[in-house]
Amino acid sequence: MAQDSPTATETPSPPQAAQPCCRFGAASGLIVGVVAVAVAVAALLLCPHGPTLKEVVDSPERYEGRLVTVGGTVGSPGSLPRLGGGYQLRDETGTKLLVIAREVPAEGSTTRVKGTVKVVDVLGRKFVYLHAGAGKEPQ
Repeated sequence: MAQDSPTATETPSPPQAAQPCCRFGAASGLIVGVVAVAVAVAALLLCPHGPTLKEVVDSPERYEGRLVTVGGTVGSPGSLPRLGGGYQLRDETGTKLLVIAREVPAEGSTTRVKGTVKVVDVLGRKFVYLHAGAGKEPQ
């Protein structure tokens, strides 16, 4: 019975250590993962993530009484009896929303405003507006 054994001319090569795929080894994967999570969290916290004007106007019952932040271009300023100053806010879709506010930005400027969505019924027709500065931020 012959056994498989190295001959005098064949010498077994020593086992090779596994080479890391990069200079930092497994730690680099962890670093990349931590950085990716940090970027995602920062994006959620820093980027606006409220409803659009169109969403508020098209589904007012969904937002009524809620504090939201919306953005758009400031339109005509005006004043409303018992409510104070206000202006129209228009988005890129052409949707318009009345904003009741103490401070009225310059007409034509782009702004973001936080306020409570209000819906009033006048002679069977619903009007949606945003009362800027009204309400409390959810806890």
